[in-house]
Amino acid sequence: MKIIYGSNLMQKTLMVLTAFLLVFLSGCNVPAARTIQTSENPSFGTTAWLDAPLEGDMLPLAPYKLVWHASDDAGISESELAINNSVVQTFPSPEGAGKLVTFEYDWNPTQPGEYVLTVRGKNTSGGWSEPSTAKVFVGEFTPTPTITVTPSLTPTPTLTETPTMTATPSQTDTPTATSTLTRTPTSSIPLIQFINPGSNVSTVFVYGSGCGKKSVDVRVTIPKSSKVEKVSVRFRLSKSDGSQSTTWITTSMYIESGETWLASMSPEANFMTADRNNINDFRQYLNGRVEYQFSAVNMSGTNTVSSPIFSNVAIQMCDL
Repeated sequence: MKIIYGSNLMQKTLMVLTAFLLVFLSGCNVPAARTIQTSENPSFGTTAWLDAPLEGDMLPLAPYKLVWHASDDAGISESELAINNSVVQTFPSPEGAGKLVTFEYDWNPTQPGEYVLTVRGKNTSGGWSEPSTAKVFVGEFTPTPTITVTPSLTPTPTLTETPTMTATPSQTDTPTATSTLTRTPTSSIPLIQFINPGSNVSTVFVYGSGCGKKSVDVRVTIPKSSKVEKVSVRFRLSKSDGSQSTTWITTSMYIESGETWLASMSPEANFMTADRNNINDFRQYLNGRVEYQFSAVNMSGTNTVSSPIFSNVAIQMCDL
């Protein structure tokens, strides 16, 4: 009887100890780890992009104005520029905590070569955007021969192989059937509409610093029903009488918000050459105008539509 009693006592003791341990351990749960947002963590709502120069541009060995944008719904506090992975400068927002801020930097490369330009934007909460980079080439390059390779595209006469399709006339039924098939895709192509195209200024200034905007922001709204995959805009400078103009330069546009697309251009930055007498140098158009034209692509790049050419921005020299 004593042995049985001792066994029962031991069992009760073990049960008490087990219950105590369970209570103790339940109070020692370790909270789950949390990610702490710091100024070095990327903010996915913040974006930055280079407007000038663009990827692959070839620049003269001369001063060049870099232009870029940073955007965030919470506001942009500053931006950072790096060249060849070395930070050049951090720029406070010149327009306060704006949602879309333009930054500029007068770059003076000292030697020819390949350069990688990188910009980032920082929002008012301390979050940085992902870096945006562009590889450019500085110096007296003569890669134009590679451009002349495009004449090799003149074998487009090989498209005259299509006359081999004229063999089908022997099958008078099939031509009528194929003709109906070639019409049906046209009805399924979404209509591309350019709504409220325009610029943020009617006058853009060159030289000086106290007269007004030195870059032009152009915007256009394209309904989502157009199903566009890419929107671009091309710019050129023209004399007021239309007697002379630069060649066109094309830049990609970005979605500013909703269905509105945005791009920027600076005459001094985008049309600067080593020779002021060059037809493509902005100094030939000090009393001229900026002309621009939008272009949109859908249907996997098979359908391209362009807007009319707009010329509502005057160029004026600032004396301040």
